Amino acid sequence: MFEAYFVEKNVDQTWVYVSGWGICGDVYEDIHLGGNRLVVTAYTPDSFVQDLFEFLNQKNLEKVCFFANSLGAFLVTDFVLSYPELVERCIFLGLRPRYNREELFQIDEMIHRSLRAFLRSFYRQCFVNLDAFNLFMSKLKDGRLSFVDLSAAQSGLAYLKEARWCPKRWPTEVSLQVVHGTLDDVSPYQEMSEIMFEDNRFLTLEGQGHLCLDDVEALYKLLDGF
Repeated sequence: MFEAYFVEKNVDQTWVYVSGWGICGDVYEDIHLGGNRLVVTAYTPDSFVQDLFEFLNQKNLEKVCFFANSLGAFLVTDFVLSYPELVERCIFLGLRPRYNREELFQIDEMIHRSLRAFLRSFYRQCFVNLDAFNLFMSKLKDGRLSFVDLSAAQSGLAYLKEARWCPKRWPTEVSLQVVHGTLDDVSPYQEMSEIMFEDNRFLTLEGQGHLCLDDVEALYKLLDGF
């Protein structure tokens, strides 16, 4: 499964937006980085690289930039390592070096009991600001975002059990910024700050959570100039 839509603005630069685990749709619809907009709204982790490669070919896109969160950032990393010549720049949010397999097995059990109930609690965990969370939930209610189904949730967890991220693997020709909220409960800030210590590609967002949507203006300000 691979679903995406493309909004062309007749400019050279294209930004590809890829959400993390548990969310279908354009969670970053309020983030506008300029250029054409390609939003991946649903995907299968095991075929993501090839599916996206084929989609870019269909749209005749020769080079793109990525804005991706969490699981989406892992998948985009796979794409970058496979096709670095197709990528100009990446901005990652809520990334983690690796996930605890035991925690993922526990989540697997909980989503079998009640996927919707678990996702609602997970979404709350992604935000610090209550107003930002309520806005997110309103988008679920009106259909702009949607819950993943059980199969998609399971495939995402299976991928994360084996996923690893290390800055040393990153190709030098592709620009990278890794943005992390200091109050991220899903991907603890300390874990990423340790592996990217004194790395100027690591950018800190004070007081923000996993999606870095608690204060959109603060995110824009942080990225200004990069």
